[in-house]
Amino acid sequence: LIRISALTKRMAAISNQLRSFAKKSDSRELHLADIKPLIFSARELLMPQLKNHQIELHCDIQNSLPKVELNPIQFEQVLINLVNNAIQAIESQEKRQIIISTHTDNEALSIYVDDNGPGLKENNSQELFEPFFTTKDNGLGLGLSISRQIIQSMGGTLKAASSLLGGAQFIVNIPIKKIT
Repeated sequence: LIRISALTKRMAAISNQLRSFAKKSDSRELHLADIKPLIFSARELLMPQLKNHQIELHCDIQNSLPKVELNPIQFEQVLINLVNNAIQAIESQEKRQIIISTHTDNEALSIYVDDNGPGLKENNSQELFEPFFTTKDNGLGLGLSISRQIIQSMGGTLKAASSLLGGAQFIVNIPIKKIT
């Protein structure tokens, strides 16, 4: 019951965020946040779907990560969208694998979502982020476009590349604020 209550509160917060995003409100609620619990929370929300599709999700998260300024609920939604895309991309693979990893440098905290699916076509890696562009039969083509807009509203970037696993890699970069 505690878990259901917490998920219900999260769903209400997500609904409010989607409503405010749909209104294109300028009131962005950015907070200095630890990204690690957000990654693990997203993984927890996706666990039933991962088990159902027999997908191995590995998190390679650095022990010490700097706090970054972001909207925690929107960031979690972006991460869930990226993993959901990976789940759909690898459904025809014999062994299904997704890795979420992090890297930091002096400028940014980077979060990588890699899969071992068929990968990206060279000519559409930028088109992926265009509204209504989709490679799925039943896709609307809005997920990556909205995700990129959300990350950009936090001062970050969202890019696509080829993964060392053979599939796609999506990279979220969030700038590290310098405390002066």
